[in-house]
Amino acid sequence: MFIISPKWIYLNNKKFEKEKALLIDQSVIREVIDKASIEKKYTNLRIIEYSDHVLMPSLTESYINTDDCIGTDHLDIKLNKLLRYGVTRVNLLTDNNNTIKYNFDGHLELGQVLELDGKVISQLDINNITSLLDSFKSDPTKSLSISLKNICSFKNEFIKKISSITNELNINLHINLDELKNMTDKKEINGYIEYWEDINLINNCHFHGFSSFSKEWLLCVKRNNSTLMISYKEISDIEKLKYFISLLEKKFRCVLVSNDCESYQFYKVINLINAVMGNSTNINTINKIMDCVTTNTSNLFSNYLSSGCIKKGNQASFNLFNYKKSHFIENSDINLNICNLDKESLTHVWSSGKKMDIK
Repeated sequence: MFIISPKWIYLNNKKFEKEKALLIDQSVIREVIDKASIEKKYTNLRIIEYSDHVLMPSLTESYINTDDCIGTDHLDIKLNKLLRYGVTRVNLLTDNNNTIKYNFDGHLELGQVLELDGKVISQLDINNITSLLDSFKSDPTKSLSISLKNICSFKNEFIKKISSITNELNINLHINLDELKNMTDKKEINGYIEYWEDINLINNCHFHGFSSFSKEWLLCVKRNNSTLMISYKEISDIEKLKYFISLLEKKFRCVLVSNDCESYQFYKVINLINAVMGNSTNINTINKIMDCVTTNTSNLFSNYLSSGCIKKGNQASFNLFNYKKSHFIENSDINLNICNLDKESLTHVWSSGKKMDIK
């Protein structure tokens, strides 16, 4: 065991605490301890001090397109770029003809999202899914989700089969609503919703298509305990950003994703929120923004230990930011603001109790 001792720790995704340290046992946070107790109880343990740093939970990329990856070398480059942003959990989006084969690194949690297109899917594709699931079930370190594109084009028999598979095996399901964004007939919208609810397709599912989140869909999301998956591209202007914040304030569970973005844009988004909203954004909303890349993503991965927040018993995965660097913070006595985090201040990334190389 050893101790990580920073200046500040963002505990339980709620508030920053001083005079706290983490007791690490292999890959687990064994205890959150008072610094005053170190000399009394833990004199024989190695202490790693980060005297100018704030410790935050590691970040997640829950849905990133890998169409630009030709082989494992390109995939490694993409993953290493994400790691340098403090991302240690990644879900890789592929289509049914491009299943990614990767060697799992125990210090980087990877999952796969298999995309099925309603316009081209066949019975053979359904059979292939079953075979693929068998390989994932045999390896508990890997997780598989299914994403449905052009959902209105699926035959009913295929939709029912997919619903049966995802429910029986407890597989996460993503549904892209972009196809329905121009649908204005409430009766038609509700017809789809009622049918999908009848076959238990959308309970706890993950909806994509920010521009499609009409009143009818939002009611459906609440009713089915679903999650809104929002691409950074979709909140790139001020009005959409404000709408996103309003969803958080209304207690919708949201997850921020890259999808086909060229880079990881979480820091850009929180900096923009700080610039636009300033002091008008309350602390609870700021915490909920952090949840969009931490705790809200936990069920998308197979690991039984959560790395979504810093607390006893969770995975020892966290990021350290030097608050004296760049424009993050000048004075250690003023209130820290999550929206001031930036990539330039990120100096260390730990994943499952191991310090990662981010140079």
